[in-house]
Amino acid sequence: MSKKLSLSLFLMFFLALGAGLIYSIFKSFLPLPENSLAGSDENSFAITQSIDYSGINPAVSEDVEVQIGETALLILQKTHAVSVKEYSFGVLVEGIDGVLGGADGKYWLYYVNSQAATVGAGEYLLVPGDEISWRLEKGE
Repeated sequence: MSKKLSLSLFLMFFLALGAGLIYSIFKSFLPLPENSLAGSDENSFAITQSIDYSGINPAVSEDVEVQIGETALLILQKTHAVSVKEYSFGVLVEGIDGVLGGADGKYWLYYVNSQAATVGAGEYLLVPGDEISWRLEKGE
C-alpha cells in the first residue's frame, strides 16, 4: 500500500472517530423527539381527581398521571390517606385524609365524569380524560 493511501485511510479513520466522539458529547443537548417527552408514555395517561369533603376540609382537584389498568380506588390510595373496609361485594371507602363517612348519614361516594358510579371504585378501570369525583354526601 502506498504511503499516501495509508495516510488518507488513517486520517479518514480519525475523522470518523472524532465525529462520533463529538456527536456523543453533544447529543445530550439535542431536543428530545416528541414521543419521548415525560408524560407521553404509551402506558400512561392523565385523569382529574377531585375530593369534596363536605366543608370539613377544603375541596381538592388534581391532575393525576395513571397507568393502564389502574382503578379509581388505587389512584385514590396512591394520592391520599384512605380508610377502607372490605365486604363480600367489594371495598367501601370509609375515610379520606382522616375525614370519615357515616356521621349524619353521609358516606363517601364517587362519580365518573359527573355520573354516579355503577361499579365499585376497586373495579372501575380508568380511561384517558376521566374526571373522578369523591364526595362526602348522603346516600340516595
